[in-house]
Amino acid sequence: MNALINELKTRARLWLTLLQNDNANAHKRAQVLCRQQRWDVPDGWQLRHCFNLAAADIGFSHWEHARHVLSGQAQAGDDMGDFWHGPEVAGLSNLWYANYADAEMQLQSDPHLCLLPYRRQFLLVSAYYLEALQLDLDAGLWHGLQRNLMLAYASPAWQALALQRLQNSRVDRFAQ
Repeated sequence: MNALINELKTRARLWLTLLQNDNANAHKRAQVLCRQQRWDVPDGWQLRHCFNLAAADIGFSHWEHARHVLSGQAQAGDDMGDFWHGPEVAGLSNLWYANYADAEMQLQSDPHLCLLPYRRQFLLVSAYYLEALQLDLDAGLWHGLQRNLMLAYASPAWQALALQRLQNSRVDRFAQ
């Protein structure tokens, strides 16, 4: 079991505790996610529901989708979710590509951009985007990844950045 899956399991247990304790913010977010995913809101929340909530909250369709991608099992062409995108970056401009080869060619021509997956598409983003996601901008780390999260998928450096992304969007925000 990797740290990403463990973090997501912990997050699901936190969701369950918050929902069982009638946390209004957690209930509101759960209802929003259920509506977005077209899931029925259960009469009684169980851990299996919260696994799906935790996955949907970070940009995946459901628990198995998140487990597949975060455990490093996804293949080229698979849906990578919108884990590397979120409301904090929605207003930032970036370059979108449906084709990996086109995105990679553009990446090679601009040393200031980084390539991130978005579902079955690709984004080229600037340091402002990465800062908004609260990711480590260590040039050595990104250079080691060749500024390409698809090329470095499932590597230890990719996992470290994915863990940062997870930790920067924890459900403890509901307790506020």
